[in-house]
Amino acid sequence: MLMDEPMVDFDAPMSDADMMRELIRELKNLAFSDIGELYDEHNCLKPIKDMPQSIRRAIAAIEIDEIWTGTGPQREQIGETKKIKLWDKKGSIDSFMKHLGMFIERLEIKQQVLIRVEQVDLDERIAQLTHGRN
Repeated sequence: MLMDEPMVDFDAPMSDADMMRELIRELKNLAFSDIGELYDEHNCLKPIKDMPQSIRRAIAAIEIDEIWTGTGPQREQIGETKKIKLWDKKGSIDSFMKHLGMFIERLEIKQQVLIRVEQVDLDERIAQLTHGRN
């Protein structure tokens, strides 16, 4: 389990080094997030306030659909469906690995090169190159 650290106040002045540390910590949280931290010992989704901060920061979206039966005064909620979407773990791992120098993207550049070949008199060219060296 990742240790929960206090949230950073992004409105306060922050050095580039502090910002880099915070971004790396955030990537680490996302890369090593454990979906099991969303659930209690009975496999029920924990209330958000009971989830570790590291897993709360890995949540991209929460969708709750209430299920109702009946109409009017007899309308009654009989259930709900909760959907939790986490941020892209693979993308976070890739970014973290790039930062650590463990993953290098390759950029392939293709370029056409035009080479002009002229027929020359070999004896004349040797004479030009060696002229004055005697």
